Amino acid sequence: MTHCEIKFHNNSLGIYYAGQTLVGSAELRLEKSKKLKEFILTISGIAEISWTEKDGDGKESSYSGSEQLLKAVHVLIKPKGSESDTIEIPAGIHVYNFECALPSTLPTSFEGYHGHIRYTVSATIVRPWKFNQTSKAAFTVLQALDLNLGPELVRQPSKAEFSKRFCCWPCSSGPLHVTVKTPIAGYVPGQIIHVMVLLDNKSSVTVNCLMTSLVRIVTYISSCGRTNVDTKSIASVENVVTDDRTDRFSQHMVVPSIAPNISCSVLNVSYELLVTIKVGCCRISPRLRIPLTIGTVPIVAAPTTVTTAEETANYGTFGAIFGPSAPIEDSVDPPTYAEAISTTSVNVNDHANAIGVQSYVPRYPVYKFGAGELC
Repeated sequence: MTHCEIKFHNNSLGIYYAGQTLVGSAELRLEKSKKLKEFILTISGIAEISWTEKDGDGKESSYSGSEQLLKAVHVLIKPKGSESDTIEIPAGIHVYNFECALPSTLPTSFEGYHGHIRYTVSATIVRPWKFNQTSKAAFTVLQALDLNLGPELVRQPSKAEFSKRFCCWPCSSGPLHVTVKTPIAGYVPGQIIHVMVLLDNKSSVTVNCLMTSLVRIVTYISSCGRTNVDTKSIASVENVVTDDRTDRFSQHMVVPSIAPNISCSVLNVSYELLVTIKVGCCRISPRLRIPLTIGTVPIVAAPTTVTTAEETANYGTFGAIFGPSAPIEDSVDPPTYAEAISTTSVNVNDHANAIGVQSYVPRYPVYKFGAGELC
């Protein structure tokens, strides 16, 4: 019986910021001695997407795309002779340590409906005249997105307005005017989004309720340039309108454990606040949208900096030791790391001759805000 387990040192959840050093070990347990040709460790990061579409005639077309983000290979065991030679490993527990400097440009891990950004460590036993055996474990990479840096827009109030006159034959009605405001446009998981909705209805159309949703927009980009956009409501709140003439509504939503904004060649993740005004008379409900940015470091009173390791290799290197990045501000309590909501666990150890099962769901930083902090 062969057992192989990949462990991450001093990091039981396997969460790293881009620019940090991945440190761990591959533990090989053998009940009896085993002959093998090689024992290979591979650290990989890949963004890959695929989907199919049907045209009006029912003909299917397939689209796909991928980007290799990280790849480092190290042979842990190898015979000293020719390639055809084997080496016999005695029964017992054998531990092989590894290190890999993660490039500072790696995008955040993500699991979506049509694709993913996934980072794994795999240990492969190359056996003579038999199928290879592989054990694989996934780890989460976070690209630090400090909301105190970058565009000033995320730290400023946001507003969207809608005004429309409805046609009520033989003449048009007065206007329905709606204004939506938020104090800022950048948030982190655990933070409260405060939404103010101002309703001024001088039309003859009844307003029944207001629904506000945090919407995730995932854009998949194939190698030929075709795109597939998947939208999903992550959180929502609804208010019944009792006085549909003039009213003011204050809505609050907590940002759950979700990925920050992501951008790579085949997959982009963005967010928006969607406010739907549900009206009567079988009319189309007006919608207002405010773009939002989800980050990994919350907005604080003073500008901050993020220290990350300088990238020295496009595909990672073994043996180099980089100091960890510092994505957490001293004035904010460090976050916890929770599994992404609305994400199904996947078995990353899906090789035909895999050793065991390795379930994986990415984890993202979630902050806890006190009553006096910005939220």
